[in-house]
Amino acid sequence: MDMTNWDEKNHKFLSCMLAYLAGLDLDWALWAAQGGYYVRSKTKIVDEAYGLWMYDFETLRYPEFPQRFQLVQKMLMDPSSNLSKSYIIYHPLSGQCANVNKNHELELGDCESQSRWSQEGQQIKLVGNGTCIKALGDGSPVSLSNDCKSKQSSWKTLSASNLHLGTVDGEGQNLCLERESPTSSRIVTKICICVDDNIACLDNPQSQWFQLVTTNV
Repeated sequence: MDMTNWDEKNHKFLSCMLAYLAGLDLDWALWAAQGGYYVRSKTKIVDEAYGLWMYDFETLRYPEFPQRFQLVQKMLMDPSSNLSKSYIIYHPLSGQCANVNKNHELELGDCESQSRWSQEGQQIKLVGNGTCIKALGDGSPVSLSNDCKSKQSSWKTLSASNLHLGTVDGEGQNLCLERESPTSSRIVTKICICVDDNIACLDNPQSQWFQLVTTNV
């Protein structure tokens, strides 16, 4: 991606690409690392707009690179592993993974210490615990609950992109997981946006893009 034109389209493309890489545990390569060239096409000191580094080779051109790419740098499916498969709840826009905090609520954090999940039908349960994630309402935090039979504990993907994890509220309205704000790590449920993949939708759905990524490591 051209880092000199870092707009919403680039953000959406990167989120989609990261979700695709993580979902299939694909190997990938980076081009280019260099921040520029001493001489290129007979011109001195030429900037590399696609480079990981700035021309000083010390400053990242895209400062969020380490966080956004943290999960896809890991092996997620090891053919030699004897561990059972589980899921990571991944948020491509931030590059972070869902963890359970001390209040038994979901928040985004480092993918090194992410919580692991199992999927039983349409219930998403914390591995080794048996509690499931449950929606409390529009704008409310997502919490763990022993009430796994309620409609608010039933989750499914709601868009063709498979990047909206949604449930319903007490009135049958679709609610999706959402990062509360760019400065917050809390995961809440909000009324789903752009779930019909209509190109005419003017809202930016990336804060609601969450993915169940399979792992056995």
